[in-house]
Amino acid sequence: MSDEFPKQLLSIETDTPFTHCVQCDCILLQEGLIYAIEKVIQQDEVVYEYALCEKCMYSIYDELSEESRKEMQNYMSEKITAPGSFDHCSICQTPTPELPSYNQMAYLEGRELCDPSFPIISCEDCLSPLQDKISKTTRDRLDRFKHENFPDPPGMEVPTPDDVMILI
Repeated sequence: MSDEFPKQLLSIETDTPFTHCVQCDCILLQEGLIYAIEKVIQQDEVVYEYALCEKCMYSIYDELSEESRKEMQNYMSEKITAPGSFDHCSICQTPTPELPSYNQMAYLEGRELCDPSFPIISCEDCLSPLQDKISKTTRDRLDRFKHENFPDPPGMEVPTPDDVMILI
């Protein structure tokens, strides 16, 4: 793997790698610590971004319904067949510059991508069928995660998980 941190995974606030978990505030750039970075991008603008340590990721994942976890795993394993790239949707292969909105996700250890299947870019059209399959329990948990970590600015409505899927 390259020693250069992918610029697409830098925090837009600091233009540096994420340093802390959004949920528990642990330091992410520790040896052996796996974490996820997700960004939701609409009209070429990052709507929100976060990094989540493996412990918090599994804690949230365990709160999702078993049915939804299976649906998510099956959907992603069936649809994503090529190595990860920032250049196109991982499912439909539409070039990223042509996507009106998409999610970008990667698992890292330190400053390195964990495996060649990352990053995963998922456009709104490709995530829509998965949205229809997740349970109310899962939708409520993802919504709670969003609102706990990304409160809407006064007077601005930020998309909810009904509009945007958080991939955790």
